[in-house]
Order: sequence, then C-alpha cells, then structure tokens
Amino acid sequence: MWKVGIGGKILFVAMGLAILAYTADRYLAHGRLLRAVSGEPAVRVELSLLDFPAGAAAAVGDLASVPSRPVRVAAGPRGSTATLLLASGGPGFRKEALASRSFGVDLELTLLQEEGALLEALRRGGDNGGADAIVLSVDRLALLPDEVREARPRAVLLLSRPRGYEVLVAAAGIDQVPALKGKRVAAPESSGALYFLTWRLAQALLSPSSVELVLAASSAEAARLLRESKVDAAVGLAPDFAGPVRELNAAIVASTADAPHLLAQVLVFRGDFLARYPDAPRRLVRAILEQAELLAVDPTEGARALARHEKLVAEALNPFTELKLDPPATLAENLAFFGIRGDTPVRFADLFASARKVWRKLGKPIGSIEEPLPVSLDPLEHASLNPPAVPAKPPARPPEPPEPPRPVQIEPEPPSPASADAAAGAEAPAPPAPEEATP
Repeated sequence: MWKVGIGGKILFVAMGLAILAYTADRYLAHGRLLRAVSGEPAVRVELSLLDFPAGAAAAVGDLASVPSRPVRVAAGPRGSTATLLLASGGPGFRKEALASRSFGVDLELTLLQEEGALLEALRRGGDNGGADAIVLSVDRLALLPDEVREARPRAVLLLSRPRGYEVLVAAAGIDQVPALKGKRVAAPESSGALYFLTWRLAQALLSPSSVELVLAASSAEAARLLRESKVDAAVGLAPDFAGPVRELNAAIVASTADAPHLLAQVLVFRGDFLARYPDAPRRLVRAILEQAELLAVDPTEGARALARHEKLVAEALNPFTELKLDPPATLAENLAFFGIRGDTPVRFADLFASARKVWRKLGKPIGSIEEPLPVSLDPLEHASLNPPAVPAKPPARPPEPPEPPRPVQIEPEPPSPASADAAAGAEAPAPPAPEEATP
C-alpha cells in the first residue's frame, strides 16, 4: 500500500489551505488579497455624467418643464449684460422681476468678474451652489476642460458681438501692431481677449512667438502690468484700460471693432438642465430677446441698469458707451448666427471649429472629449415662432414745410419840414390877380 510521507502530508495541507484562501479571497474579498500579494495594480473604474443620458432625471410629462427654484445664470459685467439685468431686475433673485411677471420663469442673476469663476459655477450646477447657465465667448467654449465639458454645455443664444469692448493698448511710442514685434505683451489667460490678440497678430503677419507673451490672471491684472510699465502692451476689456490710456498717454492700436464677428458672446446652458427643464430656457430666451429689441430702439433703460451696477467694473465706461461697444444681439442676428434663417459673415459652427483649430495649434489643452457641436436650437426656434412683441421704432418726424413769405409793406417816410413847405407851396392855388381900377 502506498504511504504518504511527511513531505506529502505537508504538501496536501498547503494545497488545501491555498484552495481555501483563494476561495475566500475570490468570493469574500473580491480578489483584493491576491492583488495585494502579487503586486498587481487595482483596476479603477471612473464614470462621469457623459456615460449616462442627459435627460435621465427629467420629469414625466409637462408638469415640471420649469424648475420650482429660480434659474441661476452667471455672467460678467459688460454692455450686453443689460438685457439680463432688465429681465432679472438686478443681481440676485427678485420675484417682481420682468422674467417672473411676463414670462413665468424665475431668474437669479450672479455677476462674476473672473471667467474661472464662471466655469466653476457651470461645473457645479445650479443644484449645487453653481449656475445652470453662464455667458461665455465661443472661443472659450471651444477650450473647456473635461471637468466642465462633462456638464454637456450647449449654446442657446447669441447675447452680443463686441464692437470695440476688447482692446489692444500699447505704451506711448507704439502706434501700430507690427511695432509689437519682440515686445512684452500682457494678456489674460482665461479670456477671449487672448484669442483676439492671436487674430490681430496674424493680421499683421506676426506669429504668437514673435512677441513675448505675459499671461495675466485677469484683464484688470493685464491693465495693472501696463500701468506699472512692466509690459509694452496689453490686451483686455475696455473698462479696465480706460485709466492707463488717460494716465500713460497710451494708444489703442486695435479693438474688436476691427473684427465684430470674432468674440461672439453666447448664453450656455448645462445639458442636463436643458433636458430636464426644456421650457425654462425657452422662456428665458424670449425675455432676453425682448429686452434686446427694446434696447435697439432706445438704450436708455439699459444704460440706467448698467449705471446702477457700475461699481462691479474696475473703471467703468459711460453706460451708453458700454452698450455701443457691446450691443445686445436681436432675434434676426441670432437666427442668422445659428444658421436658422438669414445671412451673416460668420456662423457659430464656423467660429467654433476655427477656435478649436487655433487652440490646438497653440498647444492649448482643448480636452479629450469629442462630441457633436455644442449647440441647442430649440429655445431659439420657439422664440422665432412666437417673437417678442416690441413696439416699432417711431419714424423720424418729417421737417415742417417753411412758412410762406409774408408780403412786405413799405410805409412812406414822413416828409421833412422843408419838403413839406415846398409841397404845400406847389399844391396851394395861385392867389387871384388884383382887379384893375375902372376910371
């Protein structure tokens, strides 16, 4: 009979213990013990909102097409923000605001200076202390990081096309863009002004590497660097550079008035909010467009709204000047910009694709998430079917016809005494001849 020695017994015991250990690790510890012993790195699964449908949390039916809380919108203080100020009644939430009374949507407006704060608000979302929508330039929408792109942002409205709100200011002695070659130029890192600078350099046949680019945290920081003579030129928002232009006798060598279709400002909603509350963006877009049409007729109310919040801008311009440099876009401009109806030199799709290409060439991290064009036309199409009722601009008063000439009556001059006597003598009858005496 075959006998098992001491070595075989130890082997059988070891095999049994190994089987028990493997079984326990496999079914009780889910393989963690084996991976720890073998040194194999744990497989970490990461999921994001992009892995699930955007409308997964949408309510069934039309009862909840508008949220029970205010729609939270964040924007920077600029001329076109006047439409949001008029629709919301001002920063914060006001129940008596126009959007609530006339359009049935509560609006809570937050004004933020820095673009980084706007992106963070969009990433967090309105339910988590952030924003449901923000105002952003199209070129910045093309440069969103992945953590913000996970919110599936969608442009729904053209808010404005700046016509001089972004400026390139050079120190005294530099009056042309080609003279910036080899100079130090400050630009805000998170701003559309940087995109405008690259375009203006290309217009002057200069590459971005032909200047020494100094990245600043904000437009106000770029203006401070110019004021302290740490750079030769700077680009940013016109209100921030009003002081340096006066103090340093600096020159505005370029502005977005040269490229009014380059830095289009759009209202961007989170994709999950659009899917969950489809009617809220429609009502808000109509409220904004109504104010834009009114301001196109008479900008007085918009200027008053900006003047009440002038302290939010470092060195604010005249409110009427801000509206002139950054005018709100009307419904017709929106329909043409998004390719629905009408013609325009640059559409959203062209501008977005061009910005992505430029940022990629400059080595900017444009994100690894590739998705369709980030736009939702539903709110704008609804607005075009039911355009806001805006009174037409009154026609110019025709000039009054000139009065017919009055007949000039020439009164005779009073005669002088001598002429009066002469006239009297001429008119007086000759005295009768004396009768001859008869003998």
